[in-house]
This record gives sequence, C-alpha cells and structure tokens, in this order.
Amino acid sequence: MIHKAINPPDKEWKYQHKIADQFFQDLADATELILSNLQEEIDIATIEEALRQGKPTIIIDSIDWSEQFEDKLLLKYEPVYNTIMALTGAEAWKELSIPIAFNIRNPYSEKWIAENAANMVTLVTKETKQAIRRVILDGFQMGFAPRQMAKPIREMIGLTERDSRAVLKYWAKLNEEADLSARRVDNMANTYEKQLLRKRALTIARTETLNAANRGIEASWQVARDGGYILPETQREWIAAAGSCRTCKICMDYNGRKAPLDGPYVSPKYGEKMGPPGHVCNCRCSQGLVTK
Repeated sequence: MIHKAINPPDKEWKYQHKIADQFFQDLADATELILSNLQEEIDIATIEEALRQGKPTIIIDSIDWSEQFEDKLLLKYEPVYNTIMALTGAEAWKELSIPIAFNIRNPYSEKWIAENAANMVTLVTKETKQAIRRVILDGFQMGFAPRQMAKPIREMIGLTERDSRAVLKYWAKLNEEADLSARRVDNMANTYEKQLLRKRALTIARTETLNAANRGIEASWQVARDGGYILPETQREWIAAAGSCRTCKICMDYNGRKAPLDGPYVSPKYGEKMGPPGHVCNCRCSQGLVTK
C-alpha cells in the first residue's frame, strides 16, 4: 500500500509523548542520582587544594570519568533509547497500516543509538567539567578561605557552568548576611543547588526521551520508504507544542516547517536542524508525515 499523503494530526504528537513520558520520570531520577553521586567521588581536600592553587584540573584529573560517571549514564540511557525507538517505530507503522512488524534492528535505529548515546555522554561530561573549571576559578578569585568554600563547591559539582556560578554567587551573598550562621548559609545554598541539579536532570531526561521518540518514528519512515510503503518524496513536518509555556522561540520558529526524511529542517534565523528536539530544552516537539 503506497501512502501519497498523511497530514500531521495531533494523534502523532500524542502517541510520541505518551511513549516518551513512560520513561521520563525514571530516567530523570537516575540522572539526578548519577550527577549527585559524582560529588561523593571527590575528596574535600582535593577541592581545597584546587582552590588554593586556582587549578580546576586538580579536581578533574582526580575523577575516573569513564567508570564513575559516563558508563553509568550509558547503562541507563542505551536501553531506554532502544525501547522508546522500538515502541514509537511500531506505532508509526501501525498508523501507516504496514502489515509487518517494525524491527528496531535496522541501520537507521542502530546507527543513531550508537552515535547519540556517546554524544549525549560526551556533552554532559563536557558541561560538567566546564562548570568545575569556572566555579573553582571564581572561588579562587573571591578570596574566601579554601576550607570554607570546599564543601559548598563540592555540592555544586554536577551543575552546568551557568547554574554553578549562580549558586556560588548566592552562597557569597548569603555570607554577607550578619544574622546567618555558616551552617545556615551552607544549607540554604545546598537547597538551591539541589533544585538546580533536579532541573538539569529533568531537562536531560526530557530532551533524550523525546529525542529517542522522534528518531524512532524517523527510522520507521525511512525503512518504510526503502520498502516502498511510502513515496520517496514524502516529507516530515515539525510540530511544536504551540500552546505550552515551555515551548521556546527556537522551536516555535520551526513549527510547521517541512523537511525531507533524510534532510534538515531549515530556518532563516536558526539554520539547519535534523529534527526535534532542536536543542537541550524542555520543549515538547514532535513530527508528522506529509508530502509536497
């Protein structure tokens, strides 16, 4: 059966998100725990020495990033990628009335899983290392005693650069309050840090579950095209959650834009993106299948 035109109704957005949301919370919890556990791998004395010398590499070099961090992320994310892509791919084939089962073991799915899992871990590691570099250099320049700053800074490890600097500034501001004890200052800064760490974990999990859902339907469409179930000129259409307060201006700019199954979405303002999610965010974009 050749499908000449399939418009992107809301049902495509709904089933992609229904599947992704099944795994979102568990993945967010696991990500938060992995990021938090990274703090426990770093000795306070190591942070003190890094602060004394203004050398972030003292901390970064003390961590076995592969064993203590990256392998744990891969262990949680790879099977979730597989499952989400298999479920969304199967649902997309159901919508196309294709009479055979969708097989996750296809070149499109396997290539994406292998590459994206590694890329995701590399990006999170890079962001975490950059945050350590920045917060240690900022701490060194602030002039507080290394012993005083070491514990609060350890609790910032795992955040992005922007968030870790925000916590450090908040901690320094609290220290100016005469009526706050040192313990109270540290507890308040730690509460703020935990909120931001949770937010980061949620963002990573949201991005990656929707990433897998979108790649799952793309893989199914590409295999369907190769098998002659849809026409070669069939296109995709970007569907943003236009009514959501979480939908950013970048994603709204791509809303309604069309792209080939193998080609990028193009925006005059933001350039080329291969598909949603277009960046690390909490937007809830998906795709539909259309023709020219």
